[in-house]
Amino acid sequence: MSEFASGRDAYHLSRFGEQLDAIGSTTPVDEVEPANRRVVLAQFCFLFLAALGAFTALSGAFAP
Repeated sequence: MSEFASGRDAYHLSRFGEQLDAIGSTTPVDEVEPANRRVVLAQFCFLFLAALGAFTALSGAFAP
């Protein structure tokens, strides 16, 4: 499974986004850290997408 495929690794995905945002700024790319709210938001999005996928799979499995 990919490194970015679960909510456990939301920190890495958020850090990558911060590194992209740091391009062109005076802060070195390897010194940026994501804010906690971005990590929590990424975890929430992973959880929402997992719940949506489970709902879709289960509703298709029990359709008449």
